[in-house]
Amino acid sequence: MTTVSRNTSALLLGFVATAFASSLQAATPQPSLADNYNFVKLDYPGAAVSYPLSINNKREIVGIFFDSTGVTHGYFYALGTFTAIDYPGAAQFPGGGTFVGGLNDRGDMGGTYSDSQGYQHGFTRLYPDGCSRTDTSPRCQPVFHSIDVPGAVQTRTIPFELGYGLGTDAAGINNLQEVVGIFATKGLYSDGFKLSHGQFTALDDPASSHLPGMGSRVFSINDLGFIAGAYQTQDAPGARSLSHGFLYTGLNYVPVQVAGSEKGGFGTQANGVNIFLDVVGVFSDPQGMFHGFLWAGGQPFLLDFPGAPYSEAHSINNHGDVTGAYIVDLSGFNYRGFVAYRKDR
Repeated sequence: MTTVSRNTSALLLGFVATAFASSLQAATPQPSLADNYNFVKLDYPGAAVSYPLSINNKREIVGIFFDSTGVTHGYFYALGTFTAIDYPGAAQFPGGGTFVGGLNDRGDMGGTYSDSQGYQHGFTRLYPDGCSRTDTSPRCQPVFHSIDVPGAVQTRTIPFELGYGLGTDAAGINNLQEVVGIFATKGLYSDGFKLSHGQFTALDDPASSHLPGMGSRVFSINDLGFIAGAYQTQDAPGARSLSHGFLYTGLNYVPVQVAGSEKGGFGTQANGVNIFLDVVGVFSDPQGMFHGFLWAGGQPFLLDFPGAPYSEAHSINNHGDVTGAYIVDLSGFNYRGFVAYRKDR
Protein backbone atom coordinates (compact mmCIF):
# COMPACT_ATOMS: atom_id res chain seq x y z
CA MET A 1 0.00 0.00 0.00
CA THR A 2 1.35 3.41 -0.96
CA THR A 3 1.18 5.95 1.83
CA VAL A 4 1.62 9.70 1.87
CA SER A 5 3.13 11.41 4.90
CA ARG A 6 2.42 15.00 5.88
CA ASN A 7 3.02 17.37 8.76
CA THR A 8 -0.43 18.60 9.74
CA SER A 9 0.80 21.19 12.23
CA ALA A 10 3.16 22.67 9.65
CA LEU A 11 0.34 23.06 7.15
CA LEU A 12 -2.04 24.64 9.62
CA LEU A 13 0.27 26.70 11.81
CA GLY A 14 3.53 27.39 10.04
CA PHE A 15 2.62 27.61 6.39
CA VAL A 16 5.35 29.13 4.20
CA ALA A 17 3.91 30.35 0.91
CA THR A 18 7.11 30.05 -1.10
CA ALA A 19 7.69 26.45 -0.07
CA PHE A 20 4.08 25.62 -0.86
CA ALA A 21 4.32 27.21 -4.30
CA SER A 22 7.36 25.11 -5.16
CA SER A 23 5.52 21.88 -4.25
CA LEU A 24 2.62 22.33 -6.66
CA GLN A 25 4.26 22.68 -10.04
CA ALA A 26 4.14 20.32 -13.00
CA ALA A 27 5.02 16.84 -11.80
CA THR A 28 4.88 13.36 -13.28
CA PRO A 29 1.97 11.25 -11.98
CA GLN A 30 3.07 8.73 -9.37
CA PRO A 31 1.81 5.16 -8.90
CA SER A 32 -1.87 4.69 -8.19
CA LEU A 33 -3.28 5.21 -4.71
CA ALA A 34 -6.23 2.91 -5.43
CA ASP A 35 -5.02 0.31 -2.92
CA ASN A 36 -5.42 2.89 -0.14
CA TYR A 37 -9.15 3.13 -0.80
CA ASN A 38 -12.37 1.18 -0.73
CA PHE A 39 -14.27 2.15 -3.89
CA VAL A 40 -18.06 2.16 -3.64
CA LYS A 41 -20.38 2.77 -6.60
CA LEU A 42 -22.90 5.53 -5.95
CA ASP A 43 -25.79 5.91 -8.41
CA TYR A 44 -29.09 7.67 -7.85
CA PRO A 45 -31.80 4.98 -8.18
CA GLY A 46 -33.30 4.86 -11.67
CA ALA A 47 -31.25 7.77 -13.02
CA ALA A 48 -30.00 7.73 -16.58
CA VAL A 49 -26.75 9.37 -15.41
CA SER A 50 -25.62 10.34 -11.92
CA TYR A 51 -22.49 11.20 -9.98
CA PRO A 52 -21.48 12.81 -6.66
CA LEU A 53 -19.81 16.20 -6.54
CA SER A 54 -18.99 16.92 -2.90
CA ILE A 55 -18.43 15.00 0.35
CA ASN A 56 -18.29 16.66 3.76
CA ASN A 57 -16.48 15.56 6.91
CA LYS A 58 -19.57 13.66 8.10
CA ARG A 59 -19.29 11.61 4.88
CA GLU A 60 -22.57 13.06 3.61
CA ILE A 61 -22.66 13.65 -0.14
CA VAL A 62 -24.33 15.86 -2.72
CA GLY A 63 -24.40 15.32 -6.45
CA ILE A 64 -26.52 15.39 -9.57
CA PHE A 65 -28.60 13.01 -11.65
CA PHE A 66 -30.33 13.19 -15.01
CA ASP A 67 -33.86 11.85 -15.26
CA SER A 68 -35.24 10.03 -18.30
CA THR A 69 -36.24 13.32 -19.97
CA GLY A 70 -32.79 14.90 -19.67
CA VAL A 71 -33.64 17.24 -16.76
CA THR A 72 -30.93 17.60 -14.12
CA HIS A 73 -31.65 17.33 -10.39
CA GLY A 74 -29.48 17.60 -7.33
CA TYR A 75 -29.38 15.01 -4.61
CA PHE A 76 -28.31 14.58 -0.99
CA TYR A 77 -27.06 11.20 0.21
CA ALA A 78 -26.60 10.08 3.81
CA LEU A 79 -26.91 6.76 5.65
CA GLY A 80 -27.86 4.91 2.49
CA THR A 81 -30.73 7.25 1.56
CA PHE A 82 -30.99 9.58 -1.44
CA THR A 83 -33.06 12.77 -1.32
CA ALA A 84 -33.71 14.78 -4.50
CA ILE A 85 -32.91 18.50 -4.27
CA ASP A 86 -34.49 20.98 -6.67
CA TYR A 87 -34.37 24.76 -6.57
CA PRO A 88 -37.98 26.00 -6.39
CA GLY A 89 -39.15 26.89 -9.88
CA ALA A 90 -36.05 25.57 -11.64
CA ALA A 91 -36.57 24.82 -15.33
CA GLN A 92 -37.79 21.30 -16.06
CA PHE A 93 -36.66 20.85 -19.65
CA PRO A 94 -33.70 18.94 -21.16
CA GLY A 95 -30.46 20.71 -20.39
CA GLY A 96 -32.02 22.62 -17.50
CA GLY A 97 -32.72 21.88 -13.88
CA THR A 98 -30.72 21.93 -10.65
CA PHE A 99 -27.05 21.16 -9.96
CA VAL A 100 -25.85 20.73 -6.37
CA GLY A 101 -22.07 21.00 -6.19
CA GLY A 102 -21.13 22.02 -2.64
CA LEU A 103 -21.88 20.76 0.88
CA ASN A 104 -20.54 21.78 4.27
CA ASP A 105 -20.64 19.96 7.60
CA ARG A 106 -23.86 21.66 8.73
CA GLY A 107 -25.68 20.49 5.62
CA ASP A 108 -25.69 23.85 3.82
CA MET A 109 -25.49 23.48 0.04
CA GLY A 110 -24.32 25.49 -2.93
CA GLY A 111 -25.41 24.93 -6.49
CA THR A 112 -26.85 26.21 -9.74
CA TYR A 113 -30.31 26.27 -11.32
CA SER A 114 -31.70 27.18 -14.73
CA ASP A 115 -34.58 29.61 -15.10
CA SER A 116 -37.43 29.33 -17.60
CA GLN A 117 -35.30 31.02 -20.29
CA GLY A 118 -32.42 28.62 -19.81
CA TYR A 119 -30.15 31.06 -17.97
CA GLN A 120 -28.10 29.81 -15.03
CA HIS A 121 -28.07 31.27 -11.53
CA GLY A 122 -26.21 30.20 -8.42
CA PHE A 123 -27.93 29.40 -5.16
CA THR A 124 -27.38 28.44 -1.57
CA ARG A 125 -29.61 26.24 0.56
CA LEU A 126 -28.87 27.32 4.12
CA TYR A 127 -30.14 26.30 7.53
CA PRO A 128 -31.15 29.21 9.81
CA ASP A 129 -28.76 30.16 12.59
CA GLY A 130 -28.87 27.69 15.45
CA CYS A 131 -30.29 24.94 13.24
CA SER A 132 -28.85 21.93 11.47
CA ARG A 133 -29.98 19.19 9.13
CA THR A 134 -31.26 17.06 12.02
CA ASP A 135 -33.60 19.81 13.28
CA THR A 136 -37.14 19.15 12.06
CA SER A 137 -39.00 22.13 13.53
CA PRO A 138 -40.68 24.51 11.05
CA ARG A 139 -38.28 27.36 11.89
CA CYS A 140 -35.28 25.15 11.02
CA GLN A 141 -36.27 24.29 7.47
CA PRO A 142 -33.51 25.19 4.98
CA VAL A 143 -33.95 28.34 2.91
CA PHE A 144 -32.94 28.79 -0.73
CA HIS A 145 -31.20 32.01 -1.80
CA SER A 146 -30.48 32.88 -5.44
CA ILE A 147 -26.99 34.18 -6.31
CA ASP A 148 -26.10 36.44 -9.24
CA VAL A 149 -22.71 38.11 -9.41
CA PRO A 150 -23.24 41.86 -10.02
CA GLY A 151 -22.53 42.61 -13.67
CA ALA A 152 -22.60 38.97 -14.76
CA VAL A 153 -23.73 38.57 -18.36
CA GLN A 154 -26.40 36.04 -19.31
CA THR A 155 -25.35 34.14 -22.42
CA ARG A 156 -26.83 31.10 -24.16
CA THR A 157 -24.51 31.13 -27.16
CA ILE A 158 -21.34 29.71 -25.56
CA PRO A 159 -20.92 26.50 -23.54
CA PHE A 160 -19.20 26.79 -20.18
CA GLU A 161 -18.78 24.32 -17.30
CA LEU A 162 -22.48 23.41 -17.07
CA GLY A 163 -23.29 23.85 -20.74
CA TYR A 164 -25.13 26.77 -22.31
CA GLY A 165 -26.83 29.56 -20.37
CA LEU A 166 -24.09 30.81 -18.05
CA GLY A 167 -24.81 33.79 -15.92
CA THR A 168 -23.66 32.70 -12.46
CA ASP A 169 -22.81 29.15 -11.34
CA ALA A 170 -22.14 28.31 -7.69
CA ALA A 171 -19.97 25.23 -7.12
CA GLY A 172 -18.61 25.03 -3.56
CA ILE A 173 -19.35 26.09 0.02
CA ASN A 174 -17.25 25.81 3.20
CA ASN A 175 -18.12 25.76 6.90
CA LEU A 176 -17.93 29.57 7.01
CA GLN A 177 -20.70 29.63 4.37
CA GLU A 178 -18.31 31.14 1.84
CA VAL A 179 -19.38 30.26 -1.69
CA VAL A 180 -17.30 29.96 -4.85
CA GLY A 181 -18.22 29.52 -8.50
CA ILE A 182 -17.94 31.15 -11.91
CA PHE A 183 -19.71 33.89 -13.85
CA ALA A 184 -19.80 35.17 -17.41
CA THR A 185 -18.05 38.49 -17.99
CA LYS A 186 -18.87 41.15 -20.56
CA GLY A 187 -16.08 39.69 -22.71
CA LEU A 188 -18.00 36.35 -22.66
CA TYR A 189 -15.19 34.58 -20.85
CA SER A 190 -15.57 33.31 -17.29
CA ASP A 191 -14.11 34.57 -14.04
CA GLY A 192 -14.30 32.76 -10.75
CA PHE A 193 -15.88 34.39 -7.74
CA LYS A 194 -15.93 34.12 -3.97
CA LEU A 195 -18.96 35.28 -1.97
CA SER A 196 -18.09 35.93 1.67
CA HIS A 197 -20.30 37.80 4.14
CA GLY A 198 -22.25 39.37 1.30
CA GLN A 199 -19.17 40.56 -0.60
CA PHE A 200 -18.24 39.28 -4.06
CA THR A 201 -14.62 38.96 -5.12
CA ALA A 202 -13.70 38.16 -8.72
CA LEU A 203 -10.99 35.50 -9.20
CA ASP A 204 -9.01 35.34 -12.42
CA ASP A 205 -5.68 33.60 -12.92
CA PRO A 206 -3.43 36.12 -14.73
CA ALA A 207 -2.39 33.44 -17.24
CA SER A 208 -5.94 32.70 -18.43
CA SER A 209 -7.08 33.47 -21.97
CA HIS A 210 -9.80 36.09 -22.12
CA LEU A 211 -11.51 34.60 -25.14
CA PRO A 212 -15.20 33.67 -25.41
CA GLY A 213 -15.91 30.43 -23.55
CA MET A 214 -12.55 30.38 -21.78
CA GLY A 215 -11.23 32.11 -18.66
CA SER A 216 -10.92 31.07 -15.02
CA ARG A 217 -13.16 28.62 -13.15
CA VAL A 218 -13.24 27.76 -9.45
CA PHE A 219 -14.90 24.72 -7.90
CA SER A 220 -14.24 24.41 -4.17
CA ILE A 221 -13.07 26.30 -1.09
CA ASN A 222 -11.74 24.82 2.14
CA ASP A 223 -12.13 26.23 5.64
CA LEU A 224 -8.78 28.04 5.39
CA GLY A 225 -9.99 29.91 2.30
CA PHE A 226 -7.85 28.03 -0.24
CA ILE A 227 -9.65 27.64 -3.56
CA ALA A 228 -9.23 24.94 -6.20
CA GLY A 229 -9.88 25.69 -9.84
CA ALA A 230 -8.50 25.93 -13.35
CA TYR A 231 -7.98 28.37 -16.17
CA GLN A 232 -7.99 27.86 -19.93
CA THR A 233 -5.64 28.92 -22.69
CA GLN A 234 -5.60 28.66 -26.47
CA ASP A 235 -2.30 28.55 -28.34
CA ALA A 236 -3.71 29.67 -31.69
CA PRO A 237 -7.07 30.69 -33.21
CA GLY A 238 -9.18 27.61 -33.76
CA ALA A 239 -6.91 25.42 -31.64
CA ARG A 240 -8.33 23.30 -28.84
CA SER A 241 -8.26 25.02 -25.47
CA LEU A 242 -6.14 23.59 -22.64
CA SER A 243 -6.96 23.48 -18.95
CA HIS A 244 -4.43 24.36 -16.24
CA GLY A 245 -5.18 23.63 -12.58
CA PHE A 246 -4.43 26.03 -9.75
CA LEU A 247 -4.81 26.49 -6.02
CA TYR A 248 -5.53 30.06 -5.00
CA THR A 249 -3.98 30.88 -1.62
CA GLY A 250 -5.67 34.25 -1.18
CA LEU A 251 -2.54 35.92 -2.54
CA ASN A 252 -1.24 33.75 -5.38
CA TYR A 253 -2.45 31.33 -8.04
CA VAL A 254 -0.21 28.31 -7.53
CA PRO A 255 -0.05 25.90 -10.51
CA VAL A 256 -1.43 22.39 -9.99
CA GLN A 257 -0.33 20.75 -13.21
CA VAL A 258 0.32 17.12 -14.11
CA ALA A 259 3.34 16.99 -16.41
CA GLY A 260 2.48 15.92 -19.95
CA SER A 261 -1.27 16.43 -19.50
CA GLU A 262 -1.29 19.10 -22.21
CA LYS A 263 -0.25 16.43 -24.74
CA GLY A 264 -3.54 14.63 -24.16
CA GLY A 265 -5.59 17.55 -25.44
CA PHE A 266 -7.27 18.54 -22.15
CA GLY A 267 -4.66 19.33 -19.53
CA THR A 268 -5.23 19.43 -15.77
CA GLN A 269 -8.19 20.61 -13.72
CA ALA A 270 -8.16 20.97 -9.92
CA ASN A 271 -11.63 20.28 -8.52
CA GLY A 272 -11.37 19.89 -4.75
CA VAL A 273 -9.15 20.74 -1.78
CA ASN A 274 -9.31 19.81 1.90
CA ILE A 275 -7.88 21.49 4.97
CA PHE A 276 -4.60 19.59 4.58
CA LEU A 277 -4.24 21.04 1.06
CA ASP A 278 -4.67 17.68 -0.61
CA VAL A 279 -6.01 18.44 -4.09
CA VAL A 280 -8.07 16.20 -6.38
CA GLY A 281 -9.01 16.61 -10.02
CA VAL A 282 -8.73 15.22 -13.51
CA PHE A 283 -6.05 15.23 -16.20
CA SER A 284 -5.46 13.79 -19.66
CA ASP A 285 -2.51 11.51 -20.34
CA PRO A 286 -0.46 11.77 -23.58
CA GLN A 287 -2.76 9.19 -25.20
CA GLY A 288 -5.81 11.35 -24.52
CA MET A 289 -7.26 9.19 -21.73
CA PHE A 290 -8.68 10.89 -18.62
CA HIS A 291 -7.64 10.03 -15.07
CA GLY A 292 -8.45 11.16 -11.58
CA PHE A 293 -5.58 12.37 -9.43
CA LEU A 294 -4.85 13.17 -5.81
CA TRP A 295 -2.07 15.68 -5.19
CA ALA A 296 -0.42 15.16 -1.81
CA GLY A 297 3.06 15.66 -0.42
CA GLY A 298 4.07 17.65 -3.50
CA GLN A 299 3.18 14.87 -5.98
CA PRO A 300 0.15 13.88 -8.08
CA PHE A 301 -0.95 10.27 -7.63
CA LEU A 302 -3.27 8.38 -9.96
CA LEU A 303 -6.71 7.74 -8.50
CA ASP A 304 -8.90 5.92 -11.03
CA PHE A 305 -12.01 3.86 -10.47
CA PRO A 306 -10.74 0.28 -10.84
CA GLY A 307 -11.05 -1.05 -14.38
CA ALA A 308 -12.73 2.05 -15.83
CA PRO A 309 -11.41 3.55 -19.08
CA TYR A 310 -12.17 7.09 -17.86
CA SER A 311 -12.13 8.57 -14.34
CA GLU A 312 -12.24 11.96 -12.68
CA ALA A 313 -12.10 13.05 -9.02
CA HIS A 314 -14.39 15.82 -7.78
CA SER A 315 -13.94 16.42 -4.05
CA ILE A 316 -11.97 15.38 -0.98
CA ASN A 317 -12.83 15.74 2.70
CA ASN A 318 -10.53 15.96 5.71
CA HIS A 319 -10.59 12.15 6.15
CA GLY A 320 -9.15 11.83 2.64
CA ASP A 321 -12.36 10.36 1.18
CA VAL A 322 -12.83 11.22 -2.49
CA THR A 323 -15.89 11.46 -4.73
CA GLY A 324 -15.73 11.14 -8.48
CA ALA A 325 -17.15 9.75 -11.67
CA TYR A 326 -16.19 7.13 -14.21
CA ILE A 327 -17.42 6.00 -17.60
CA VAL A 328 -18.47 2.39 -18.06
CA ASP A 329 -17.33 2.44 -21.67
CA LEU A 330 -16.34 5.10 -24.18
CA SER A 331 -19.31 4.63 -26.51
CA GLY A 332 -21.54 7.33 -25.04
CA PHE A 333 -22.61 9.59 -22.19
CA ASN A 334 -22.77 6.99 -19.43
CA TYR A 335 -21.20 8.59 -16.36
CA ARG A 336 -21.49 6.74 -13.06
CA GLY A 337 -20.55 7.91 -9.58
CA PHE A 338 -18.24 6.57 -6.91
CA VAL A 339 -16.95 7.30 -3.44
CA ALA A 340 -13.45 6.20 -2.50
CA TYR A 341 -13.17 5.82 1.29
CA ARG A 342 -9.72 5.92 2.86
CA LYS A 343 -8.97 2.58 4.50
CA ASP A 344 -6.79 4.02 7.25
CA ARG A 345 -9.13 6.74 8.56
